[in-house]
Amino acid sequence: MRFPSLASQLIIGFCGVVLASGPAVLPASGQNSDQNTEQIAPRVQAQPSAWSTSDGTVKFYADVPLHDFTGTSNELTGQIDLDDGTVEFFVEIATLDTGNGKRNRDMLKTFDTENHPRITFTGVIEGTVDMSSTTAQPVTAVGQLAMRGVSQDVRVDGTLQPSDSGLLLRASWIVNMKDYRVKPPRILFVKVKDEQDIEIEALLRPESL
Repeated sequence: MRFPSLASQLIIGFCGVVLASGPAVLPASGQNSDQNTEQIAPRVQAQPSAWSTSDGTVKFYADVPLHDFTGTSNELTGQIDLDDGTVEFFVEIATLDTGNGKRNRDMLKTFDTENHPRITFTGVIEGTVDMSSTTAQPVTAVGQLAMRGVSQDVRVDGTLQPSDSGLLLRASWIVNMKDYRVKPPRILFVKVKDEQDIEIEALLRPESL
């Protein structure tokens, strides 16, 4: 009788092991056979929608022949929500400084600050802001400006500029005091003009997510 060679015995033994262990499972196409753990997509940090400030600057320029003056406050407070475009800002009139004590007191009487201490603006921004850009982007806010108990529809043109420090807002427009039943005072018997230029600048910072 002839016995199978050693090579034949090894082949038969290997086949027996394979049959006993069942069919081999191959990795899916494109899957690394050395890594069976599920791959997790990197987490993307959400962009804040609400940006606010409490130390913005607002200025008004009063036109009086030979006696022009400026009123300034560094306590402009407000918020912009980039998701729905809402805008809310206010300034306490008592924080406006014209550089002259008597003129400041006259201003408080003119605006009747005991009953109407704030000037406020509420509205919405038209369009969107590209937060991936660091250039100043033109925007227009449409809403209501209120002072001395009177609200008027206004359109305010300005810019928003994203940066590492925050969202820089700049805007300017003209206000006619007659529209708000505000009677400008007189300086040396010369009346302050009804129309006054308004400028605001504020660095808004993101609120907590």
